[in-house]
Amino acid sequence: MASEETKFISVITDEAMQKICYTEGGWDLQPFQWAVSNTDILSGIPIYDDDGEITSEAWEKLTSFTTSDMMADFDIGKWHQQSFSSIIKINTETLKHHVVIPANVSVSSNKDIKVIYFLYSPHADGEAPFLYAIAYAVEDVIYEPGITQSFYFDFTVTNTAYVDTDKTFSVNYIYPNEIADHNTCDVELGEIHDGLVDRQGNRSITGILKYDNDIDITNIPTNALVPKAYVDNIIAKLKADNGLV
Repeated sequence: MASEETKFISVITDEAMQKICYTEGGWDLQPFQWAVSNTDILSGIPIYDDDGEITSEAWEKLTSFTTSDMMADFDIGKWHQQSFSSIIKINTETLKHHVVIPANVSVSSNKDIKVIYFLYSPHADGEAPFLYAIAYAVEDVIYEPGITQSFYFDFTVTNTAYVDTDKTFSVNYIYPNEIADHNTCDVELGEIHDGLVDRQGNRSITGILKYDNDIDITNIPTNALVPKAYVDNIIAKLKADNGLV
């Protein structure tokens, strides 16, 4: 499928379809990481036909690309790899992948974003990650150091050669980067959580914080925050006991 305003052609590989569609029933998808390369893996192959459709040669090259092919390119064109920023389950067949190339990637000059590899983890423990999908840039897409770039890709499992409609869809993933990226301050929009109190005390509180209801403070920890009414009552009692009222 095309994505990112036709800047990319994205496909699930045949190798992945055979790995994720297993006999017990369904697709056990375990996203791992993504990697970006400046290698033109469709060099010399016509991409579109006269009708503007993807050619069979280009489609076959992309879908038949293997993990071994990817690893060979890692030694040549790969210039960055990391965890996904987020993955969202759109429906029973589609996952939306968020790829964020951070501003601080260790490259000394501009880099071509020609192909993005999507790596997934296999079912069996101890096996190396495999190539799940590819996003191939059909237009010039350039990474400039110091500028964060964000891309979304939807991948839908629809290959009828491997998939039965009565199978289920299971997604298992954890990405530490998802929280970090979500909390990143945006220059135009400001902080994502600007209404929350910073636990480290780095943000000023501009309004009154209060409990919604009266709370029982008899069994709370000694370092817990207490209501003002509790403090006022203690002070009033001390004044009364010492004849100060």
